[in-house]
This record gives sequence, structure tokens and C-alpha cells, in this order.
Amino acid sequence: MSLPDGLVSVYDPESSRLLATGMSNSVSRGREHLFTCRQGNGALLAYYFGRGKRDVMVRSGPNEGVSAQLATQWVGGRREWTLDW
Repeated sequence: MSLPDGLVSVYDPESSRLLATGMSNSVSRGREHLFTCRQGNGALLAYYFGRGKRDVMVRSGPNEGVSAQLATQWVGGRREWTLDW
């Protein structure tokens, strides 16, 4: 299943806890999508990632969802999030 680029929500797959809402758009490296948080600068994602968690559920709309891998890199002094599904 594939999700369109645009507004998505990222959840913890075990607890269904909302981790972040933001914009996702495809980049040219396969299934990888850049993810930009709408609020909080990804503080909850950083906490989740820092605890060694990488698996997330990504949803676009009420009934869609795909499993994804959360990754990060530093670009220009700021953290950039990516989702691979």
C-alpha cells in the first residue's frame, strides 16, 4: 500500500499513540519520504527515536495506514526526519 504525499500522522504501532503530524513528500532515494512536523519540532519523535524505536505506523486519512521505518539525519544544523515505507 502506498500513501500520497501530503499531510500524514505518525503513530507508535504498539500503543497507537500519536507521535507527530506533518507533511511528507517523496525524495529520489527509493521509498524514503522526508517528514516535516507541523508542531513541536519533532520533540516526541526525538524522544521515541532516542529510546531505540524505529518502527512506526503512518496514516493519511482515517482508514489508511502503512508500516514504516523512522530515520533521521542532521542537515545544516537541524534534524531532518525520513520515513521509509
